[in-house]
Amino acid sequence: MTLPPFEDLTGTVALVTGGASGIGAATAVRLAAEGATIVVADVQEAAGAKVAADVGGRFVTLDVADPAAWRVAVDGILATEGRLDIAHLNAGLMTGESDVRSLTDEQVERVLGVNVRGVIYGVRAAAAAHAVEVVEAASLIVCSAPLRSSG
Repeated sequence: MTLPPFEDLTGTVALVTGGASGIGAATAVRLAAEGATIVVADVQEAAGAKVAADVGGRFVTLDVADPAAWRVAVDGILATEGRLDIAHLNAGLMTGESDVRSLTDEQVERVLGVNVRGVIYGVRAAAAAHAVEVVEAASLIVCSAPLRSSG
């Protein structure tokens, strides 16, 4: 399938969380093809570093459920890339449990940490970066994940 082109993203910097695989990796590839500089963020270091290398970008380790890690990641992007224009908040996880009654408290906390709080922390960090940096236009894309995989 051929996708229509985005606007030219040359000169923009895009952060893609959950960028080590799946939708995140595909998004990193597509944004890079449109000219954006890519920062791939994930907890899967080897896979994330490979995606970043494949798109000519940079990899950062980021546990999206950790608000302090967000500050470090965004400060690093601003220091290294000089700006943050696009935040594709794609990180998410599934428990693998087919019955919600089987979820442990730890699983629930991890899901909430990544899939809910991680998005809030990401929006907050991206908004703070835009408040500090003068940017003509900014985009924020939030993806979500199901509680468990189907099948």
